[in-house]
Amino acid sequence: MCASNNTPKKIFKTSLSNRIEGFDELRGIAVMMVLISHWGMVCTPLWAFDLGPIGVDIFFVISGFLIGLILLKSKGKVGYYRNFYVRRVFRIMPLAFIMILMGLVLQLATKNNIGSFWYYCTFTQNYIPAFLAPNIDKTNVLLPLPGTDPMWSLAVEEHTYLCLPLIIGVLNKKFIPNSIVIVSLVGVSVSLYTTKSYEYGSYTNLNETWNRMHYIAMGVLLCRREWWMYVVAVMLYWFALIVIMDIPAQFIQYAIAIGICVTVWMVREKKSPLRNKYLADLGKLCYGVYLLHYPLAIVFKELSVRNYMNSCSLQVVSFISYIVITTVLAYLSFKYFEMPIQRQRWRFEK
Repeated sequence: MCASNNTPKKIFKTSLSNRIEGFDELRGIAVMMVLISHWGMVCTPLWAFDLGPIGVDIFFVISGFLIGLILLKSKGKVGYYRNFYVRRVFRIMPLAFIMILMGLVLQLATKNNIGSFWYYCTFTQNYIPAFLAPNIDKTNVLLPLPGTDPMWSLAVEEHTYLCLPLIIGVLNKKFIPNSIVIVSLVGVSVSLYTTKSYEYGSYTNLNETWNRMHYIAMGVLLCRREWWMYVVAVMLYWFALIVIMDIPAQFIQYAIAIGICVTVWMVREKKSPLRNKYLADLGKLCYGVYLLHYPLAIVFKELSVRNYMNSCSLQVVSFISYIVITTVLAYLSFKYFEMPIQRQRWRFEK
């Protein structure tokens, strides 16, 4: 229920004031990987250095770690479920709603099929047919709404928000790590099976939730000091499965996954390998940057196709403009749109 007029107003405290040092820099690196990756639409040689999938998986592990930490600390407290879901809705949905609405308007304006809109309504946009493995080389399949392609990973996060609080809230604490390990093993198994079946390369993000959930699950395992042994067990299983299924190209993804987990562990232990104010500031705005950069990348791609960027100097200026405009838009969105909405969440919390 909403707070009554007689209920004292809670003091809104943004998570920016209670952040673990080092994670913002890591988020900044991850979102820069995504930005550079999608600039490949303009500068095609960058496709050979597709860092986007690695950046997304960094986000998944960080998200699993931080969400797991929040849930384990609040387990058994009043408002455990309600407060968690209210905070996620107020943080995620406002800007996501704007992006979906923008995509819908563009789709209607171009008189294209709006069937994918219903996937966004049910948080299943990562199952839009164009994203599914069998359709990867096919045409005439249902496409994401214009400018919203990166939101497939948001669906994976949303599925985590729906399920993880139930796992942690219902189970006895001693059974939680084993349950998360099982989730990790299923994710690893399904991901490798899909990779083998559709002959993917060394590092490819498979959009369906069951293909990515092991990254989030490993993040959850990393949030407790005594659970390192479970992460090692998952990694050994992953290694064995790559050997048994004979897909050696996946050792690249495996090695990078180890690197991501080790880096997150170092940040958790306050041994962050990188401290940088500018990366940290970018990391604090990463959600807005992640959602807002893609439409801009498409605009620059169209300019490139029309030969408005046919020199190296123009390419460099355009790339810098792309980064700066995206960051400014994310800052304005955060300060004047997202934060004012977040400040109202106290009305719905316990």
